[in-house]
Amino acid sequence: MDINTVRNIIKKEIQRKGYELEERKSTTSESWYYKIYNGNNSLMFRISDHKTNSNIITLRVDKKLNRKTLDAFIRNRCDGLSRRVLDSFLLK
Repeated sequence: MDINTVRNIIKKEIQRKGYELEERKSTTSESWYYKIYNGNNSLMFRISDHKTNSNIITLRVDKKLNRKTLDAFIRNRCDGLSRRVLDSFLLK
């Protein structure tokens, strides 16, 4: 699966889940950074063809990536944002 296909699937699925999405390309590599929002809550992740030493959650786009893995990654990111929204609500 190539990186542009992955980008398109991410955009479509995040929009379908009802979250806002911000996408930004790295200036130094072929990585793409995403921030998904729900109100004041957000979650950041990246997709890339290489690993990094940063603490940001990364989906590695290579020959081994399949649709099942991509769907699980997107679902997990959305679930993470949902937990943040719930925690924020409960702490008010």
